[in-house]
Parts: sequence; C-alpha cells; structure tokens
Amino acid sequence: MTIVNQGLCRDFLTANTIDPIAFLESGVVTTTAAVQAIQEKTKTAPKIEQKTIKTREQILDEEMQEFFKNHTLSVSLGVPGNNIEVGRAYTARVRVDGRNRPFTGSLPAEGLVLAYDRAGVKLFPETIIAIENGVREFQITGIRPGKYGISFKIGKRVFLTTTVNVYKASEMLSPDQGVIINSKSIVLADEKLMGVVFRTKYASNQLDIPYGGRYILKSLTGKAKFCNVSQRKVRKCRTDELVEELEFGYDDTYRGVLLANILPFDYMPISLVVVKKGAAKPLAKSSSDILVTNPNGIDKSYTYYPEAIDALKKGLMKPNLGYVLQDRELIGKQAKELIRNSLAHLFLKAGTDQARKQQILARMKDFDVRAAKLDDYKNVSRAEFAGLVVGIIDGAPIVNSDKKWIDETGEYKNMITTLRERYNFVWRDSFAERYFQSDKSITIGEGMYMIERVL
Repeated sequence: MTIVNQGLCRDFLTANTIDPIAFLESGVVTTTAAVQAIQEKTKTAPKIEQKTIKTREQILDEEMQEFFKNHTLSVSLGVPGNNIEVGRAYTARVRVDGRNRPFTGSLPAEGLVLAYDRAGVKLFPETIIAIENGVREFQITGIRPGKYGISFKIGKRVFLTTTVNVYKASEMLSPDQGVIINSKSIVLADEKLMGVVFRTKYASNQLDIPYGGRYILKSLTGKAKFCNVSQRKVRKCRTDELVEELEFGYDDTYRGVLLANILPFDYMPISLVVVKKGAAKPLAKSSSDILVTNPNGIDKSYTYYPEAIDALKKGLMKPNLGYVLQDRELIGKQAKELIRNSLAHLFLKAGTDQARKQQILARMKDFDVRAAKLDDYKNVSRAEFAGLVVGIIDGAPIVNSDKKWIDETGEYKNMITTLRERYNFVWRDSFAERYFQSDKSITIGEGMYMIERVL
C-alpha cells in the first residue's frame, strides 16, 4: 500500500468521519475524535460520592469544634442566688478567652443564641456574635414572678442551662424557711465560723433581698455561745460579747447571710435552730448534731489536765487552729488573753450584782495599764504571772511581813504567799511546796492551772 501525502488525508478522514460499526451497534453517531475526548475527560474528572457531601449544619459544627479547641466561653449572670426582681434590669456578661488571652472577633456559626421563657423574663440582645476584649454584656429583666429557664447555645452545643427566680420584693419580707451551714465537729472552746441564710419560695438563697423581723440563733442541745461577725474583716469574738442566743435581722447580716462564730463549752453534741423572735416554730435546723472534740496538744494524762479543760470550758483561752500546747511557754500576749477572759468571766458571773460588776470594771482598767508594759512575745515567768493573777483577779494580796519559805522574797513575795495561804496552791512537780521556782517560765498549762485555782 502506497502512503499518499504522508497520510494526512487518512488521518483527517479518520478523525472527522462516522464510525459505521459504532453506529450500527449503539445507534450513536460519534466521531473518533469525540470518543477520545470523552475518554480523556472520564479519566481526569473526579467522581463525587454522596457520602462526601456535607450539610450546612455539619460545616457549622466543624467550624465550632475547631474554634473551641483553643477558646473557652463562660456566662455569668451576676445575680446572687439567680434571684431577679420584677421590673428591674440586670447586667450579665459572656466571657471568651483564646490561648489564655481575651478574645476579640466573631463567635462561630450564627453566634451565641440566648433561648429563654418569654413569659417571665426578657434578654437583650438575643444573639451575641461580636466579642471585644474577651467580654460582651447583655441585659436580663424580670417580667412576671416565677421560675424560668434560660439556655445559651451555639448551633446544637449548649454551654449553660440555668433558671432564674423572678420575685416581688413584697413577697420576701417574711421568710419561713432557712438553712444552717456548719461544721460537723468543733474543738472545745474553739471559734468556728458558721452561717444562716433564708430560702425563697423558689428554693434559692435569699441573697441581697431585704427581709423584716428579728430572728434568734440558739442551741437546743449542748452548751454553746455565739457572736455575730458578719460585718467584720477579722472574724474573731471577744469573750464579753458571746451570747447563748444570738438575735439578728437583715441589717445585721452580710448581704442577707448571718455569719457567726460558734464556741462550744462542753462535750455534749450541739443541735442548732433558728426561730423568729417570739415564735417557737423552727425556721431552720442543723442537718446533724455538731460533735465537740478535745484540742490537739493537750493530753488526758497531763498533770494539769482537769484544770486546763475547766479553763477552756469557761472560755479563758481559745485553741489556736485547734491546738492548745500544754507544755509551751506562755508569752505576754497569751497571759493578757487569760487575764482579760478571766475578768470577763467574773463579770458575767456577777449577774445583777452591780457593786461587784463595778469592782471588776475597775480591775479591767487597772489591767489595761499594766498590760501595756507586758511584751506580747516575751516569755512570762511564774512570779510575773502570779503577780497578774493575784493582783488583778484576786485583787487583795496578803501582805507577807514574815516570810515562811525562802522563795517568798522580792517583788512578788506577797503574790506567792497569797496563792499558798488563800488558795492552798502548790505545783504538782518534784519540788511541790518547797520551791515556787519564781524565775522559771510558766507554761500554758500551768497558767490555766493557776487561774483555775484562784477562780
């Protein structure tokens, strides 16, 4: 066969004429060039499978998940107890941080949607998209009294679901139920913080909602005293302000919460109750009895154990973080505490005896002058403490004009003589009656023992 014109005519005819065999078999008129083009397109075009097609919701969900890999979102209503007053608007806030820094930008998807019960509350805006410097505020307003739900979500992800209690101020003036918050156990004579809060009809804490009337916190069983520390920075009680029944009203509390110190003065378990003044029905009860335990650092086999415990029961010294270190040297600060508390004890014990009370008040003033000269952190000797106990607590030392023992000399001889002759005082050690050891530092346990003998 002879090739003419280098086969150009043949190639042209092949590319641009009908393939008769393909036509007869399929009935489709297709040029060879067209067939090749279709074949090439089939090879290069990707096949789209149904399972690779994502819905808009899936795309938004992936966007949200990617965002919250490095971001956190929190919502604060800023409303104590979630209680809001009818007709009053409150400012709440959303906080967003990214990589430990405040976030500025737009939240993913359609933003944070605030869904709520429109019958009782109103929120504005209802959708939060833009966040600036990590914060976006919104308002919540009470419309009608009741308990209503609120939820915060982005897409299908719910970040917070909560309820708010919408109230009328007039409904909150006479609370009829409350809660006592207390420890399960307390060390004898130690101060322990406790709380009382009234509850609304929605079972929420009545915080920052004024109420009327006077109320009393007291112990039904056990021996305990209280003092109100609600409005103090240093929540400590003086012995002379402790009472067995603590009366209070809203103005005596911290934002509606009574903060009180309780001090047990016996080992009997304590059961607490709150009643309205003049009524018998309890508004609140402790969930269980409070157990009273011994302080750490004082042993039942200790020589002066009975007197030390009696001193604690009288409130002459308070444990420090649950400890009374019986053998540790008494320092000036502790000596002052023992004397002042002893005087307070005697004042309360005087009852209606006004002459006796005036006498004790005079001794308190005298002691304030003497206490100013006593170094708070210097060890106190046995003789120095005897001078305080006899000079202030007893008040009328025996004048020793003819010493009986060789140690009854010097500045404190009359005090030592008074202890021995009036109170039959002896140390329970190897020296017993023969030697007072005036210069020896007195210990905490010995100090309580000496005062107990005089009281």
